Amino acid sequence: MGREVASFARAAGGYLFTVTSPRTGAAAAAALRAGIQGVGRFYEWRSGDTDNPYLGCLAVADVLVVTGDSESMLAEAAATNKPLYIYPLPDCGAGLRQRLRLWVSGRARSHQSSSTGRTRLRLQSLCARLIELGLVRAPRDVAAMHRCLIEAGHAHPFGAPPNTEPRAPLRELDRVANRVRALLGYSPLETAD
Repeated sequence: MGREVASFARAAGGYLFTVTSPRTGAAAAAALRAGIQGVGRFYEWRSGDTDNPYLGCLAVADVLVVTGDSESMLAEAAATNKPLYIYPLPDCGAGLRQRLRLWVSGRARSHQSSSTGRTRLRLQSLCARLIELGLVRAPRDVAAMHRCLIEAGHAHPFGAPPNTEPRAPLRELDRVANRVRALLGYSPLETAD
């Protein structure tokens, strides 16, 4: 990734400022640092560091490249007007926790008829309740998020030609707030749009 993003920056005549996240392991950070050597600066995330440049990078960057595994970083980058490129990370396969989430989610969504027996209906109800209570999180579908961002024009897949034209920022707060209000039985708020 470091070499590819460094090559991307060189092709665009740019300079990199690379920031890792709390989930970036030491080996991945070292490989990333080595890959971008000579093309920019590198900041490795540290807990409690008040000098973390992440928000500043979002504000001053001409182009943003974000790994596809971080929904929060993708959302924060999409909320800017900067061209956004999603760098896909390889699928490492589902671990035990992810397999459990998939199993529980599948059971919770299954629409079995009452002829399939009470045990299945109880299992479906139990699984739905585990998700509802937050004891089991529904599995993430980051590929769907990537598709939505790209199709709406808020992002490009990494590897697309460099583009430094500003774009309309993703502003979902009013829509999400009104959806929550509707679920709670309240009328929608007036929006500025």
